[in-house]
Amino acid sequence: MTLLTALELSNNYPDSILITSREAPNGKFAVFCYMMRDGEIHKLMLSSSPVFDSAEKAESYMHEVAKEVKQQYS
Repeated sequence: MTLLTALELSNNYPDSILITSREAPNGKFAVFCYMMRDGEIHKLMLSSSPVFDSAEKAESYMHEVAKEVKQQYS
């Protein structure tokens, strides 16, 4: 994660951030963190490879990352 991404994430989480996941053909889940603007996806900020066993685990992981970044850079 770049410093710019960390700063943007810390200033926009949780209100303007969408965290979602998607199942891959291998049955594992990838997670995606988007910045939102006016109710629309503005840009992809972070993503992972499909390594999580469930959507809940993937999204929970990204929320923890976002919380940690917010704590460090706010």
